[in-house]
Amino acid sequence: MASAENIVRRTRSRFHQDNTSSLNRIGEQAISISDILTAAVNDDDFARLMLERTGTYVRTAIASVINLLNIETIVVGGPTMQAGNVVLNSVIRSAKELSFGPSFESTLILAGELGELAPATGAALLAGEARSG
Repeated sequence: MASAENIVRRTRSRFHQDNTSSLNRIGEQAISISDILTAAVNDDDFARLMLERTGTYVRTAIASVINLLNIETIVVGGPTMQAGNVVLNSVIRSAKELSFGPSFESTLILAGELGELAPATGAALLAGEARSG
């Protein structure tokens, strides 16, 4: 539900419900995740709404991780994090609603900084650990 493809699909399905969006200049079938992210960063309410809804889709998963594992840090990554706080704040707000208070308060939720390099970097680190271990 939080993948770039699903965000684009949901945006296209609601495209005609908001004719004030800057995305209307692009056209329904031409909209890409980059267009949605750019519009959201530029304060397009419709694009922000689509990304904020993405944050609510992942809240149950993140709240479950917090409640079950009581971990210190959760890093949220992927292309949608290019929109910065639009998605991250929604994720944090939603996770707080569903999490056990003390566990949530002791967990840091932040945006990944590696972007598209995250999978390759993680794989390289795992390969390095496997070789040295």
